[in-house]
Amino acid sequence: MNKRGTIGALGIIILLFAAGLIFFFWISSLTDSWEDNALARTCFESVETKDTALNIEGFIDDAIPLGIYDPSEPGSGLKCFTQSNEIKTSNELEIKQELAQSMLGCYDQFGQCEKNPFGLHDNTYCFICSINAFEHKDLEIQEFQEYLDTTFAPGKGGLTYSEYFDSQQLDIILTENNQAIVYSFEYNNGPGECGLILTDYTEEGINALDCTYIMNSLN
Repeated sequence: MNKRGTIGALGIIILLFAAGLIFFFWISSLTDSWEDNALARTCFESVETKDTALNIEGFIDDAIPLGIYDPSEPGSGLKCFTQSNEIKTSNELEIKQELAQSMLGCYDQFGQCEKNPFGLHDNTYCFICSINAFEHKDLEIQEFQEYLDTTFAPGKGGLTYSEYFDSQQLDIILTENNQAIVYSFEYNNGPGECGLILTDYTEEGINALDCTYIMNSLN
């Protein structure tokens, strides 16, 4: 028997096995990111509770505050938090990955546009899920939409990010500006347009949002 050939084949098998393990743990870390986040889980549970109340009781809630609110206090019925993230990498692909995953978590914790936790009046409700800062302030991230269009969302049955959720974002993301990920839900005689918005977290960027209410909780 050719010992060199046997050792070489064994080495290839070991390398493939190690690469498979690394890929598995990387995918697992992305897939579990929002469900293992206690704040996101609390938000999702409150979204389900509020949606059930609206459907069963026909409850109309105009008490949702505009601006900053404390999710631990009664009022809106939501216990959702705006989370502050810092993206430390300067690698463009890794930045896109982190932003896309944050968008995915925001979409999931609010019920994937299938639940209405906001109210039964004709309004567009917006919640700022996260504010994302960048350690490297001199970068221009381009073709983010293409990334969403062509990259599979982990754990979503082979769907790309764009197939899984609708979104709007800038053509070029400048890392000198913090980026806000916003969940937008329209109610107009019933559920209307719903999706995500990635925008500069500046006065101009927030004011440009087509929202009746803009909610956030800087936790």
